[in-house]
Amino acid sequence: CWLRSTARHRPRRQLHRAVAEWYERAYTDEPWLYPLLAYHWSKAEVAERALEYLEKAGLHALGIYALREARTMFSQAADLLGQTKAAQSGALAQRGARLMRLLGETHHLLGEFATARVYFQDSLSRAEAAGDRAGLAEALSRLGRLSTDMGNYAEARAQLEQSLELARARGDLAGQ
Repeated sequence: CWLRSTARHRPRRQLHRAVAEWYERAYTDEPWLYPLLAYHWSKAEVAERALEYLEKAGLHALGIYALREARTMFSQAADLLGQTKAAQSGALAQRGARLMRLLGETHHLLGEFATARVYFQDSLSRAEAAGDRAGLAEALSRLGRLSTDMGNYAEARAQLEQSLELARARGDLAGQ
């Protein structure tokens, strides 16, 4: 587990932190740098920064249709989030729901429908537990699209109508 705190690893952690900070100063928001920054922040044991860059790397990979790379980045972020003590509370719970949606989306695009369904259901459960109505609407929307692709049209309609109802209740025009 990279969360060990021993005196023996302290100089290594400090070196990784210094490298990550240097890259952040030397380059401004470069997508090719996200995986490298995630690596150094994780080795420096700064979970929040590592999560940030893993998610950015995954989103960038998803955006350029590098789906296996996106899946790897989102999986690493989900694993890291699961190791943090406060993963079930507040913003981190919402982040967990978002990562599950992104993993579901990646598997959906890869044609791995059964796995995508599991991640979307997990996202739905996490969003519901966190009281995240926007996340709930998004998870239902993605489940509806997946159900459509799987030929489950009645199920898709019900999920999409629930998503629409939540978006309307929040005044979310983009969600509608």
